[in-house]
Amino acid sequence: MNKLDDELFNFITQPSNWTIAREIYERVEYAKTRLLKEFKQDVVEKIKTSMNLQEYKIDTPDPGRIQIKHTSWNNLFSIDYGNLHSKAYLGVWCDTQKEIILKSYEHISNAMKAADKKLTGKDAQWYPAWYYTGDNFSQLSTLDHILPENKQYYIDKYVQEIIDVKDTAKSIIENDDLIRQIVEK
Repeated sequence: MNKLDDELFNFITQPSNWTIAREIYERVEYAKTRLLKEFKQDVVEKIKTSMNLQEYKIDTPDPGRIQIKHTSWNNLFSIDYGNLHSKAYLGVWCDTQKEIILKSYEHISNAMKAADKKLTGKDAQWYPAWYYTGDNFSQLSTLDHILPENKQYYIDKYVQEIIDVKDTAKSIIENDDLIRQIVEK
């Protein structure tokens, strides 16, 4: 152990400090959950002010996910931002319950990934193109970024990344003959 560890141990284990240390420890998970929730809400609000809400619908289907759908995509595609195993991801989701999507899944994946080199992943079932943003929300160093005094930069960063993927997907969906036909059916 180093000197700081010894000093912290001695400080924390003093009877007058132990109760406070325990209270803090017991509330860390609540604070983390609240930080993530407020950050997601701020990202959604910024998206709403940055996009044409006549054309796009923004959903939050579960606590760790934001979904953006274009009104003309017939609920076949969406842009998803969320946390998978505490790692932030961003990608294109598609409804593979529709047979036409399932038949064209590989084409959709290749088209999306060719248009945006960050979209490197492919999920076997729902996401033809996605990537981890590099942030792991189970690590305190990532949570440092979304503390109230630090989060504006990361709100702007995520919103820009979401808009970039949305613009890529919109371009592919509107300009790729096969994908456009799928959406128009």
